[in-house]
Amino acid sequence: MAEGKILVCDDDMESVKLIEVRLKMEGFEVLPTYSAEQALQKALEAQPDLIIMDVVMRPMSGYEAFAILRQMPKTSSIPIIMVSGIRTEDQDLIEGFETGADDYITKPFNPSELVARVKGMLARARRYREFSPLTGLPGNAVIKHNLGLAVESGQPFAFLYVDLDNFKGFNDKYGFQRGDEVIRAVSRILCDGVEKCGRLRDFLGHVGGDDFVILTSPDSAEMIAHYVVAEFDRRVMEFYPPHDRERGSIEIIDRRGQIVDCPFMTISIGIATNQRRAFLNALEVTEAAAEVKQIAKACSGSAYFEDRRSDTAK
Repeated sequence: MAEGKILVCDDDMESVKLIEVRLKMEGFEVLPTYSAEQALQKALEAQPDLIIMDVVMRPMSGYEAFAILRQMPKTSSIPIIMVSGIRTEDQDLIEGFETGADDYITKPFNPSELVARVKGMLARARRYREFSPLTGLPGNAVIKHNLGLAVESGQPFAFLYVDLDNFKGFNDKYGFQRGDEVIRAVSRILCDGVEKCGRLRDFLGHVGGDDFVILTSPDSAEMIAHYVVAEFDRRVMEFYPPHDRERGSIEIIDRRGQIVDCPFMTISIGIATNQRRAFLNALEVTEAAAEVKQIAKACSGSAYFEDRRSDTAK
């Protein structure tokens, strides 16, 4: 399996060949292109992991192509290394970083240095993809890894599955930007809860949307859950305008086009621990926490509920 897919663009065919040969030696798949226009088309088609783009090309320059790549949704997040053949001034380098290039290298360059930059850039890009851009918290890949390690270790742990209730109605009523504010506020409350009631090595992750998880010790789980529920309830009214606070709910349009009342947001937490039962894998833990979270969601208002089932009860 290739180490990554790299698109190389330079109107100098020898430069493209030099880079192509060196990157293929390192196990990369290389997509050679010889004009900015060709690079734009190939980037949309192939969705490379990284682009190496020469600055000075005609008729379209590398900077012009870079600006277009950053504007198109399919290519906006692809890391780009800009290459310049001019060493006499720093202006190209300054312009490259000002336009938002991820890295910059000048000709003639050391092939080993280019490979090192490519590998470093890909590693950073992969790490970035594993974190939520909204909250900065680790995402699903990191969550799965950490939970798997906890299960394999056999040491006591508690897994908290956190979910907002009535968040969709809030999002539909006030828009995704207000919804994002709520998600960020919840992440801060969770961080505070772990910091105040948990341990330094506790783990907090953002599954996506309004779902979060916490990996802590059984002794800390209930204290964290209690803090989160109390703090969320204390702050939730900050997100609603005065007229909705006064009426005690918000009005939304349901799927049938009818205006209905939607309650204010609450927070529900399901807690699963390995104190009374053994889990074979991370999936079993998440399923157990999800089941008891549904019990918490059935309660009136914000609530948390711990799975107290044991292996002997099966």
